[in-house]
Amino acid sequence: MPDASYFDYHAHTPLDPEVRSALFEAYAGLDANPHSQSKRGEAARLAIESARQATGALVGFAPADVIFTSGATEANNLAINGILDHLRQVGRTQILVSAGEHASILSTVAALKAEFDIRVLPLLRTGRIDLDALTDTIGPKTGLVSIAAANHEIGTLQPISEITGIAKAQGALVHSDLAQAAGKIPLELSQVDLVSVTAHKLYGPIGIGALCARRPVRRLLTPLLLIATEN
Repeated sequence: MPDASYFDYHAHTPLDPEVRSALFEAYAGLDANPHSQSKRGEAARLAIESARQATGALVGFAPADVIFTSGATEANNLAINGILDHLRQVGRTQILVSAGEHASILSTVAALKAEFDIRVLPLLRTGRIDLDALTDTIGPKTGLVSIAAANHEIGTLQPISEITGIAKAQGALVHSDLAQAAGKIPLELSQVDLVSVTAHKLYGPIGIGALCARRPVRRLLTPLLLIATEN
């Protein structure tokens, strides 16, 4: 009996055979603590830095801007929750998202409503963000605008450059969830401050993603997890 056809690529792309082979080779040849001073540890560290460089290049960010996570959900949480202390300090207590965001964005901002002014911007019938509503809503109190480049269910592409221009004119930071866009469509992200990516939307393994944060913003992030500095 032939295998059933698979049509759920928005949810998950099957692991590419070349990626699977690379993973198995890494498990065998790079099975070491990358913080170790041993030769095997150094080889593991170099492999991670190579992956960091490739991830940054995918979205136009420097390797040092890449913060590896367990996926886009964690990256989205870090992008929002990680910048809150900074927003409090500068008095920018409004956060704007679109109604078409992934649940990891909408759930995260919903938990902040007691302290922050959360605005969920409407979508047009085309599925695109209402730029007039964005322009009317954004202001000097807006600290962060988070809008995904491509919708995770219907695939609608958002005008990220226009959104960024409106946000930057008001001094707001811009985050975009690129889970459905990175590596699939051309993107102009030079003015975007933070982006989230995940491997399993790109024929990679489940459980690995990244938040890419440009250096000035990366320094403002409060980590979600606190770890020991020595291993």
